[in-house]
Amino acid sequence: MSQTTFSNDWLELLSDPYAVLGLSLAADDKSAMKHYRNLAKQLHPDRFAQAEPKQQEFAGQLVARLVNPAYGKIKQKRDRAELLAVLRLQVQQLERSGGFSPTSEAARILLQQAPTAAAMFYEQQVAQLAEQQYSSFTQFGNITHQLHELNLVYLQRKLGSAAQPATVQPLAQTRMPDAAPAASPAPRTPAPSAPGAVPPQPAGPQASPSTQPDAVPAPVADTMSAEDAERTIKEGYALRHYERAQQYIEKGAYDRAIEEMKDALRMVSYKSEYHSLLSYAYFLQNLPGMAAVYCRQALKLNPEDLRAQKLAKKMKLESKKAPASKKTATTGQKRRLLSNLFRR
Repeated sequence: MSQTTFSNDWLELLSDPYAVLGLSLAADDKSAMKHYRNLAKQLHPDRFAQAEPKQQEFAGQLVARLVNPAYGKIKQKRDRAELLAVLRLQVQQLERSGGFSPTSEAARILLQQAPTAAAMFYEQQVAQLAEQQYSSFTQFGNITHQLHELNLVYLQRKLGSAAQPATVQPLAQTRMPDAAPAASPAPRTPAPSAPGAVPPQPAGPQASPSTQPDAVPAPVADTMSAEDAERTIKEGYALRHYERAQQYIEKGAYDRAIEEMKDALRMVSYKSEYHSLLSYAYFLQNLPGMAAVYCRQALKLNPEDLRAQKLAKKMKLESKKAPASKKTATTGQKRRLLSNLFRR
């Protein structure tokens, strides 16, 4: 069996480990580790037991020569900080030579996005591309290059620089060894609803991988504050956990849904729908105590949360209204008594 090897061009992909792994630049320790483990499962030799030898070996090369080293470069907070500094320096060097002129459509659109929408658009595009990145070996190089461009443009937006025409230095796009597409994930089939189930409520419109904006928005000169950008990124990550939790609930994987919602709430704790969905998952898992805790919190944040209202009714949770205090009544009586005394 001939050995499938990676050229130096392929190893240059490691200049942007985030692009290799299909990770957002905002990924933290836990998100990076979780994504890495999912990739390791997707590229595990057992998945290619029936594949051709060349494809089996190439999957092994991907893990050993790219995926593992890429994760090694970002798994520690200090390493991520150093890597981001290097990528920012690359952005500044490109700007000094004239700015950006990305080749991928997603990066070009990101370059023109309004500041308030840029972070969310970036997160959505990274998520969509990451889903396709390792599903076909023949597309891996092209998708990784698109992710790299998104990362550079996003960093440019965060640095607050105006867009100027130039060329983004492309990552290697060497031709892959012939390999059939990797096995695609099995289609999701919704599980039967539990008796008395409360349907998940949407968190808002969801982007579709095939959806493209009708027109590119005009450039916006002002930039997002660092605090607003960080908040928007966290909300984007939390939304992805929320959407995955809904999918797990549809499949009856309530324990996975609970884990996703815990991750979402660690990033965004002020959305009632996140608390109510976690309550719903606990309810379906026959854990009424935990369901009640998160249901009450959802209603505290938003008394109009429909899912929380329905769950509260099913669990017969009474709203705790403070009764009139006897002490208050007694104080009122004392005031009237003192008033009568002074009148005399």
